[in-house]
Amino acid sequence: ESEILLNVLFPKDKTIFLMCQSGGRVAVLMKILNAYGYDMSKIYNVGGMGQYTDDAFAPYTTDVIEFKAEVTYSFEGLTKN
Repeated sequence: ESEILLNVLFPKDKTIFLMCQSGGRVAVLMKILNAYGYDMSKIYNVGGMGQYTDDAFAPYTTDVIEFKAEVTYSFEGLTKN
């Protein structure tokens, strides 16, 4: 399910620009995309929204939910070490 959702949200045939609050979560996502065979020359970490503190950027930033997903996880066959 996760790989299907990943491919829906981030199509492999598109150039993708990623941004989060600070840029750190995007770095983690870039590692995931790389592991799933994405062409990393088309994936860009444009930094964090926190960098855009000037009032001139206010129309282009938001702190409201634009995307919401409900996810159920199931773990089977796990053993405790």
